[in-house]
Amino acid sequence: MSWYGFFKVPFTQFVKHGYKATITGAENIPATGPVILASNHVSYADTFLTPALIKRQVTLPVKAEAFR
Repeated sequence: MSWYGFFKVPFTQFVKHGYKATITGAENIPATGPVILASNHVSYADTFLTPALIKRQVTLPVKAEAFR
């Protein structure tokens, strides 16, 4: 199991049952192929909540400065 899967499973359960977060329009996300997801960023939590609430693996772009 990858690190992504290791962390996604328990975090997803927390988000769905403990945090009561929802996502609108998830039925419009295709099951395969590339896709760009755009969030209106209600809070910084969107960065963690969006991957937990959709069924696909998410890769987030990060500026190079974040690794310095």
